[in-house]
Amino acid sequence: MPLPHERAAIEAASGARRAELEQAAAVLDRVRTEHGPDGTVDALPADLQPAVRKALQAFRPSRALIGLPELLLLALLAAGGAVSWLMPVQLIGCRRTSTAGQVECVVSDQVFGIVPYRWRTFGGVAGTQSDAGRVTEQSTDSKGHTSTSLVRVAGLALLDGHGDELWRTVVRRPIGLELTELGRQIDELLEGARRLPVLGLSASWVTLLVQTVFMLLGVSSLASAVGLALRDRGWIPHGVYRVVFYWGAFAVPAVGLGLAWVLALIGGQLPDALLGALGLG
Repeated sequence: MPLPHERAAIEAASGARRAELEQAAAVLDRVRTEHGPDGTVDALPADLQPAVRKALQAFRPSRALIGLPELLLLALLAAGGAVSWLMPVQLIGCRRTSTAGQVECVVSDQVFGIVPYRWRTFGGVAGTQSDAGRVTEQSTDSKGHTSTSLVRVAGLALLDGHGDELWRTVVRRPIGLELTELGRQIDELLEGARRLPVLGLSASWVTLLVQTVFMLLGVSSLASAVGLALRDRGWIPHGVYRVVFYWGAFAVPAVGLGLAWVLALIGGQLPDALLGALGLG
């Protein structure tokens, strides 16, 4: 006997649609009688699974590929991308040049912590200026109450031979390598006390946290919704949905963002392979 929701769907349909649902209900009713009502499709004999999936699909409501939930998830991804673009993780590498007292530095802005989208090269770096400390930050809640907190801030500037700034970064709530330590290493390179290239990563843990939440929720949920729509239309098998759109869509950004956190926490002891990515190897 068809289940209540199956009977309701059959009674509400007519013509060819009603015949399709009656046939699907008969298939499902026979499987429930022969194999029990609580089993999963994957537990059924392989020769029965295609017919059962087709019968289940007949009773599923039609799902739009892109609906309001998907648009909201796209907005979530766009917000995470905007945060990552405006407050990027920065990979900073410097090496000695043939000119005494000068080094060449390359700064790579990383979207989502690991994907470079902009490189800037600064030749003739003759000095640095770095600082770290705490600043007072005020915030107001929805009820108008104001609270005050101390926030860690770190900054680093690359200077030319005249003491003018070639580049400066300021990071609120930094994680990993202190920019003052990176400045000290670059100064050692300038003074000849260090010969190996300098490599460091500057990041804010708040920015990384926002990117992580937005990316994991956005990518995994959006991919899962699209995968369900494709599966319900019969365009992809259930196994592809589970592996690619459900688990894969979560695992890929999770691994990438996990690597971003690891690199940020390491900060100043990064793999030498990153020097090659900056052209400093």
